[in-house]
Amino acid sequence: MGSAGSVNKKPRCPYRKLLEAKLKKAKSIHGTDKQPSDLYSLCEKGETEKVRKILEGSTRKTIDDLVKLEPNGSTALHIATKKGHVDIVRLLLEHRCSRTILNCYGKIAYKYAATPEMQKLFIRSETSDYFHNPETDKSVAHCFPEDNKNKPSLEYLASFKTEEDVHQHSLDFQTTAMWLRLFNWFSRTFPSLVQNDNLNLETFKLHENNDFKEFLRLKLHGKHETALDELDEFRRKNSIESLLRIYSNEEIGFYKSLNRQLVDSPQENDTSPHLCDRFIIEFHLRSDELAERCFLGTVYRGATMDSSQLLLYEKALENKPRGVITFRAFTSTSEDKDVALNFLLRASPLESHQIRVLYIIKTEVKSPTIVGIADVSEYPHEEEVLFMPGNLFIVKKLVKDVTVCTRKQECLTVTEIHLEYLHIPVSLWKKLLHTYRSANNSVTNL
Repeated sequence: MGSAGSVNKKPRCPYRKLLEAKLKKAKSIHGTDKQPSDLYSLCEKGETEKVRKILEGSTRKTIDDLVKLEPNGSTALHIATKKGHVDIVRLLLEHRCSRTILNCYGKIAYKYAATPEMQKLFIRSETSDYFHNPETDKSVAHCFPEDNKNKPSLEYLASFKTEEDVHQHSLDFQTTAMWLRLFNWFSRTFPSLVQNDNLNLETFKLHENNDFKEFLRLKLHGKHETALDELDEFRRKNSIESLLRIYSNEEIGFYKSLNRQLVDSPQENDTSPHLCDRFIIEFHLRSDELAERCFLGTVYRGATMDSSQLLLYEKALENKPRGVITFRAFTSTSEDKDVALNFLLRASPLESHQIRVLYIIKTEVKSPTIVGIADVSEYPHEEEVLFMPGNLFIVKKLVKDVTVCTRKQECLTVTEIHLEYLHIPVSLWKKLLHTYRSANNSVTNL
């Protein structure tokens, strides 16, 4: 019989295990005396123009083939960063060199950036709002039982009538994900039984979906070629990692278009919001892959909101039955509180009716819709944890006028909103029963 301590033992974070495995593998690589590539040697010596010639040569290999782990256990990006060759590092990054490769010491190249000038090459634009919500009135949905007559109202958001509706939301969400995965498996295993004049299976594959590609062309304004290259990489490697890179890359700017579309889609039905849904579907289809990245722990995100909106959180905190909130778009958070605070600091100056908010989000139950992506992000030092749209959260605590400081001792006053992920388990039987009832209602209404 186990001890009381073993019964209450918290589950281990799958994402942490994944990082530990990658670190162990990297440190197990022992450098050899074999000569490194010409590119590596040129990067070490600071031969900028010769490096440029290799990178821009018409017959060059892919950047992944060029900037790879060398026999000595390092990469060209590592050595150029370590030697302080700013122009060469800039060239490598402009050509989409991977920033996430660990050398034989378990370090990414950014760890060797010793000067502010070098460090700036690896960080996001100072105008970015990647870890900051500039307008929470649209991106955050607050859901209250209708019997709370004093609640603030949001016209575009339908309220839950009862707490049972919260459970219904989870049931719909999880049942849809289950059937998407089943259909994906069935269509790949028995394509002849599914393909017909009304259903082209090629459109179900994200990398072959011409509507989605057109969405990228329209929204990314000239940067879509890079996104299409990553989409092709997604096809070749058949891995969610390429989609995560498309999302996190500041240069592409896909996350802005995607999230704006998700937030505005109720008002803009003519702008093909279903294409955003198609991107979300791919995550549901790859939930087994994402399960290895499930994050457990605490993360942070900044926000600027109208002070009147704070009433919504106060009501959610006090309300019985409980009110819940959900983020309507993909939401990037960081394990590093300092990252969120820095994005808050460089946000636009506050107007008289606005306040700064620091979301502190705790997750104690594994979910493939809450995943760590720092090891594949374009900015691994940000320690990013990504939340898919549709997750539910309970407001656990609200603390006003808290003074917080960054590691550089820059201080600001924030309102802390403590959230906890709300997991509502749904059995396979309930999902199947829900499917049967939904199908029966559809037939009845014909």
